[in-house]
Amino acid sequence: MAKETKNIKEALKQLKNFQHVFLATIDDDQPRVRPVTLINFEGKFWITIDAKSEKVKQIMKNPKVEFSFIFKKRNRNCCLRVTGLAKIIKDRDRLKQNWRNIAIFSANIGKA
Repeated sequence: MAKETKNIKEALKQLKNFQHVFLATIDDDQPRVRPVTLINFEGKFWITIDAKSEKVKQIMKNPKVEFSFIFKKRNRNCCLRVTGLAKIIKDRDRLKQNWRNIAIFSANIGKA
């Protein structure tokens, strides 16, 4: 178990401030998987999506999600799957605070 924990910590270190991952949600009894940009900020994982998207509807109905990503370890491709519960954040002040502090977004604030 200690080796597995070490490997997971090593894999999570591969996550940069943002990274493309595959997000899985459940739509009734059908899994739905799609690429999204995962943002690692303040020790939490964030994904920004349109509030009207199917992903939001699916998460509201069933917050169980999983994401996976590929990383390199000793010149080999490896994959890590992370399972958890998603939470829809609607607090605009919190979202703006995140956007100001996340480089990928802060460069575009006010341009939309």
